[in-house]
This record gives sequence, C-alpha cells and structure tokens, in this order.
Amino acid sequence: MMPTQQELIQTVHEVRSRIERIRERITETDQQIKNSSVNNLDKMEAELAELRNSYYEVQAQELLGEYDAKHKREIEEKVQGVEKRLRAESGALQNLLGIRHALEAELKNALLLEEEYRATLEKLEFEDLKLNRQKLVEDIHRFGEQMKDLFNRVAIYNRSSVQSAVRIMNREYQIRGFPNGPKGDDLGQDPVHLLAHPLDFNLVKSTLAETMSEIVSHHLSLN
Repeated sequence: MMPTQQELIQTVHEVRSRIERIRERITETDQQIKNSSVNNLDKMEAELAELRNSYYEVQAQELLGEYDAKHKREIEEKVQGVEKRLRAESGALQNLLGIRHALEAELKNALLLEEEYRATLEKLEFEDLKLNRQKLVEDIHRFGEQMKDLFNRVAIYNRSSVQSAVRIMNREYQIRGFPNGPKGDDLGQDPVHLLAHPLDFNLVKSTLAETMSEIVSHHLSLN
C-alpha cells in the first residue's frame, strides 16, 4: 500500500533526525579516537621505546659482565606492563575505529534512504499537483458556464423588466386616455427603459473584465 503524503513527510523527518544523531555520534567518536591516539598511545609508545632502550643497556651491561638481575627484572616487568596497556589501548582504538566505520556506513545508508523517501514524496506531491490542475481546469470551465448563465439571467431580466414596464405604462396611459402608449421625451429618453432600468451588457462586461484584470495583475506581480 502506497504511504500517504503525510506519512512520507513524517518518515523523512524521522530519517533526518536519525542522520543528525549519527553525525553527532561520529563527532563524539572522532574526538575519542583523537584523545586515545594523542593522549594515550603516543605516550605509551614513547614510554615503551624508552624502556626498551633501558633494557638494551641492561643486556649490553650483561654482556660486559655487569649483570644486575633485579634491575633487569624490573625493566622486563615494566616493559610487559606497558605492552599490556598498549595492547588494551590499541584494542580500544581499533574498536573505536570499527564503530566509526560502522557509523559511516549507517550514515551513508540513511542518506540514501532519505533521498529515496524525498524522491517518492516529490513524485506524490507532483501527482497531487496534476490532480489540482485538473480540478482548476474544471473550475475554470465551470466558471465559464457560470458566466454564460449570468449573462443569460441578465438577458432574461432585461426582457422581463422591459415587458413588465411596457404593460404597466400601457395600462397607465390607457387609464389616462392615451391609447398609443408611452413615447420618448424631448431628450429622447425612453420612459419604458427609464422605468425598467435594464442592466447594461457592456457595463456588466467591462466591470467583470476590470475585476479579472485586477486579479490577474495582482497574481502576476507575485511571481
């Protein structure tokens, strides 16, 4: 089952958090490796080299007949002790290096996983955008149909209002004894249209066009 967009966003967030934790552990491990190498191994290796030089001197003295068994045993014990600590520290360092290598592998896998999830999320978002586009196309078509319906209603209103005004004025003029009905005044104004007050198609069209132009200009300025 394909995960939802919200589930993918949550998963990407979780993977990103894991990546940050891995990077923090890598930083900590690097510092431990640095401290182990600089503060311990280097000092122990220097100490071991010094003890071995002392041991070589004892061996040389032994060859010359100046043998001191106690001093030789003390140096041997010190060499063995440093070598033991050095092996332990080297083992700890190798362990840290192994951990760091494993963390690097985890980081690489997590980054790849994040990229895969992000790619899937982007595809899903793009599919949603295509669906939204189709809905917009349908809404635009519906809006066009609404405009047609609006102008049809305006036309029906104009006809009905004029017809109603004609009937009213004819009746009034007949009552007053003017059988020919209403006529235009000296200014050429039709009393029927003055009474009916029909909507001006050109005015409706220009009003809508002006509103559409303002809306489009506003959104174009945002791009």
